Amino acid sequence: MTRREGSHALRVLSVRHLGGYLKGQFVSAVAVGILATAALWLLGIRFPYVLGPMVGGLALVPIYGTVLGALLAMAVAGIEGGAILAAQTGVALAMVQVVDNALVEPHVHGQALGIGTLTALKVILVGGIVLAPLLGPLAPLLALPAFAIARDFRRYRALRGAPERLSHAEALARLAPARGRQPSRPSADAAAS
Repeated sequence: MTRREGSHALRVLSVRHLGGYLKGQFVSAVAVGILATAALWLLGIRFPYVLGPMVGGLALVPIYGTVLGALLAMAVAGIEGGAILAAQTGVALAMVQVVDNALVEPHVHGQALGIGTLTALKVILVGGIVLAPLLGPLAPLLALPAFAIARDFRRYRALRGAPERLSHAEALARLAPARGRQPSRPSADAAAS
């Protein structure tokens, strides 16, 4: 493997996994919007079908978006029903965020990046701690794509080395996501004929 091939493989894997991660962020934001809409509707707040999607859309903004969405919904609830309804809204949206962080994001990002749900949760927790000195509050956001890129680059190097000795293009093709189908492998029957 040449240095040029290695850097090209790293770029391809980075684009692939960052794209999958961004798709996962979008799906997670949609889930937050749906859950927030349901929570606001159950609390009897006016315009839940406007506020809920706004909370979900703001969830796309790293770190601060969720807080801004919750503050917006709490302000509307406070104007409508006072401090108690605003506090109930804050609690409800905090529960939505917990569900998103503990269940939705690890599953969705795990699927998008080819990582199991429990592994994704561990990577988010541990990677957030390990990368925090370097990246600050962005560390938990970048832990999953960084893990997936490192994992697949290691696989790429293994495919290029012994015993596989695949070409650059073949190794990258083997690492491509299957898109709902199993990767084709030569069977013993095909080899015999």
